[in-house]
Amino acid sequence: MRIVLVHPAGSNWVPGKKDITATANRMAPLGLLSIAACLERAGHEVFVHDGLGPRAVVGIRENVRLILGHDPELVGFSATTSGFLDAWEMAAAVKETRPGVVTVFGGVPNERVLVVSYLDAVFH
Repeated sequence: MRIVLVHPAGSNWVPGKKDITATANRMAPLGLLSIAACLERAGHEVFVHDGLGPRAVVGIRENVRLILGHDPELVGFSATTSGFLDAWEMAAAVKETRPGVVTVFGGVPNERVLVVSYLDAVFH
C-alpha cells in the first residue's frame, strides 16, 4: 500500500495570541517517522510530508497537490492541537479530489469532534 503521513504546519488559531507555531513545532516529526519505519518493514511504500520541513510549501492546496503526487491509497495526519485545522482542511481537500483515498487522524484528544464524512478513522 502507498501511504503518505502528514505533519501539518499548523498555526495558532486562538484569537489574540501570538503565533509561535512555526518555532514551537519546527522539529523532525519523530512519531510519524517511527510509524513510517514500521510500515516500511511491513512492506508498505511510505512517504512523510513535513509541512514545516526544509522543502515545505505554503497553502492547503499546494500541500495537498504534493501529497496526492505520491498517488496514496491512505493519508494519515498528525492532528495535534496546532496542526489540527490544517490537517482538517487537507483531509477534506484530499477526499474532495480523490474520494477513494483512506484518510486517518492520529493524536486527536477527542474523536467526537471528528465525526465527518472525509475521515475514515481516528486514533488517539
